[in-house]
Amino acid sequence: MYRSAGPKRLPGVSDPQLNYNHLYYFHVVASEGSLAAASRELGVTQPTISEQIRTLEDTLGSRLFDRSSGRLRLNEAGRLLHRETTAMFRIGHRISRRFGNGYDEPREVLMVGVSSSVGRSFAADYLLPLFHDEEAVVRLRDGDYAYMIRDLLAWELELVLADELPENPEERGLVVRTLRRSPMVVLSAVGTETAPFPGIFERHGLMHYLPGTRRRFDLDQYLLGQGLTAKVYGETNDIGLMLSATRANHCICVVPQTAIGGAVEREELRVVGELPAPEAEVYAIYHAKETPARVSAAIERLVGANGPV
Repeated sequence: MYRSAGPKRLPGVSDPQLNYNHLYYFHVVASEGSLAAASRELGVTQPTISEQIRTLEDTLGSRLFDRSSGRLRLNEAGRLLHRETTAMFRIGHRISRRFGNGYDEPREVLMVGVSSSVGRSFAADYLLPLFHDEEAVVRLRDGDYAYMIRDLLAWELELVLADELPENPEERGLVVRTLRRSPMVVLSAVGTETAPFPGIFERHGLMHYLPGTRRRFDLDQYLLGQGLTAKVYGETNDIGLMLSATRANHCICVVPQTAIGGAVEREELRVVGELPAPEAEVYAIYHAKETPARVSAAIERLVGANGPV
């Protein structure tokens, strides 16, 4: 027998120790990342959701969120429970679809972060197979590499695509898998008269990478070996900004070939040179333990659709 109270109430069972509606409210808050987003999703007020979660915490005898920072962040117990509720509601969704009872259970969410230095065009093309999964909704966001790794370690992301290796991944419980290798190419705007390669670095402003990054180190080592000093126009790890500035004829840039997209074919940019090894690499970074099956399946879909390294 199903009972309902309020919008999107989860079908309950006669269990005096655990209210599954409270679990559902917790699951939505943990998946959406905030009370405000959960309130919009559930169609109830934030105080109502807070009360439900408090009751669940009292029932379990454990706090599920860290509230010290002024915002809700899952603590270790909360992350563990969220992994359990994700599996539980995924099964419920399958049952609902199979038996056609009409219960509108949202799909599982796969939280993916992409480092801004990977390149939007590459990420968009490469990650497209992830969106073909009928069992999960991909929640994709990009940002600085350090923030992506921080959120991964905090279990706020499940999978990160980046072009840098994390420090001591095994000690931090992370797995790193190489997804793609690509040569680094030098670009200029179409129609720009440039000096021959590699002397172009001293004649034209270079949109360089930020200090302390692997690409900055590799490019500086190459220039040093050539006896060249770059004329730096600016510094950023944002591939999109590099391409835009180069397209506007403000500078030259050095990016992975896979990040160019169709700019060369559209005659917006032209390749004026290619750097020797090391090539640019893109890594999939995820948790070694308690990795949801959807993460492993997502990586295999990426490899299967795009081919091996």
